[in-house]
Amino acid sequence: LSVRAAGQATRFSLQGGGKLGSGSGLDWSVSQSLRQGTPDLALRAFGSYRNYTPTSAPLDPRSARLNPAGTVPDASFFIPRSYSMHGIGLSTGAALPDSYQRAWRPFADVALTRHSVQGNGVSLGFGLVGSVLGSDQLMLRGNLVRGGAAGSSGGNAGSLGVQYSTHF
Repeated sequence: LSVRAAGQATRFSLQGGGKLGSGSGLDWSVSQSLRQGTPDLALRAFGSYRNYTPTSAPLDPRSARLNPAGTVPDASFFIPRSYSMHGIGLSTGAALPDSYQRAWRPFADVALTRHSVQGNGVSLGFGLVGSVLGSDQLMLRGNLVRGGAAGSSGGNAGSLGVQYSTHF
């Protein structure tokens, strides 16, 4: 069983020094290995909470240049909405991208999420990692996110990546 939690505190300001507000957050996860060995299998529950508070003080008139309407915005124009997000996921090969592998091995992660602003979502991560010449490592990975799992984008998102490293 693995338990992780991390907190954060944030202050927001304009480049000119005007205060915009503050924020705080908490990220947590609980993971349980269902199968050890190759391939491994793990179940996890996770969550992320963010609370943002804009200041009520008037902003510098120069901030109007940042607003498409051309008027001086209030701080809430710049501060994100507070939210909570939690979910449950299943993964295999989760440690493979972070450790040297000579043999080619796949890894994958699927998660169902609930975002308080964006609604329900699903996330799928996948990849393949292994050696090409001996002491090196090549990783091919992809990620597809739909709905609430996409966070602030709210819709669909995806990425493909290639990473090559040599160990000596």
